[in-house]
Amino acid sequence: MHTRHECRMAAVAAALVAMVGAPVLAQSTDPGARVWLQAIGHAAKIESTARIDESFNGPRGTTIDLERDLNQDDRKLVGNLAFGVRLGERWRLELEYLQLRRGGSAALPRAIRFDGVDFAQGAAMTSESRLTYTRVNAGFSLVRSEAGEFGIAFGGASVDQRLTVRGRPANANAGTTERVRSDGVVMPLAGLYGHLKIAPKWRLTGRAYVGSIDNSDGNGAVNDVSAMAVWQFADQLSLGLGWRVLNLRAEPRLIGFIFAVPVTSEFHTRFNGPQVVIEGRF
Repeated sequence: MHTRHECRMAAVAAALVAMVGAPVLAQSTDPGARVWLQAIGHAAKIESTARIDESFNGPRGTTIDLERDLNQDDRKLVGNLAFGVRLGERWRLELEYLQLRRGGSAALPRAIRFDGVDFAQGAAMTSESRLTYTRVNAGFSLVRSEAGEFGIAFGGASVDQRLTVRGRPANANAGTTERVRSDGVVMPLAGLYGHLKIAPKWRLTGRAYVGSIDNSDGNGAVNDVSAMAVWQFADQLSLGLGWRVLNLRAEPRLIGFIFAVPVTSEFHTRFNGPQVVIEGRF
C-alpha cells in the first residue's frame, strides 16, 4: 500500500536531512546527553489492510480494509517509548517500541474470505487487531557540536501483526466461528538522523529511516519519517511537537519441509499525524 509514494517520500526526507542536518531516530535534544528516555504520543490517522489465505495453493483471501470493512478506529492516540544511550563520543544505541491495539464491530459492507472462511455481506462481525513495531539501531555521528549533530544509523526492525475476526460463516448452520492469524517479519534498517540548534532553548530534530526484506522468510518494508521542534524547558526535560509518517508492511512466508512456500498473509499499516514527545536526558 502506497509503496511508490513511500519510497519517494523517504528519498525526499533523506535529502532534506542531508542538507540541513535535521532528522533523528530517538531524537536526543542535547549533544551532551549520555542517556535519553522519551514518552511519545502520536495522534495518528490510520490506514490498514490485511489478507489471509488458508493455504498457499488454495483460494486467495480478501484484502480487508480494517477501518471500512471491520469498523476499526481510523484515528487513535498511539503511545510508544524510545530509549537512547551514547557509546563514546560519536556512537549511540537506540531502541523504540510501539504497539497499536484496536477493535471493532460491524455488519460487513461486502462479502469477504478470511483464512479459508467465507462471510456474507451483512454478517455481524467483531474483530481485534494488535500491531507491534520494534526498532533497534546503532548510530554514528559524522558531525557533532554544540550547534547540532548529523549522522547515519543502521540496525533492524520487526513488524508483528495479530488479527482476530468472529462471525457466522456464509451458508452454514453452525454458530459464530473465530479465526486468528498472527504473523511477523524482521528486516534490516538504515537511515539518517540529526538536530540543529536554532535558539538557546530550541532545536529542530527529525529522522528518515528505511528498512526492507525479500527472502525466504517473507517480504516487508518500513518507512519512518519525522520532524520536530523541541523546547528545553528544564535542565533535564524537553517538550517536542512535530509530525510523523510511519508505513509498515509485513508479508510473511510459511516454511515448507524443503523450501519456503509463497506468501499466505499480507498486512499493511500507515500512520500519519502529529506527535508530542516528553524527553528526559541525563
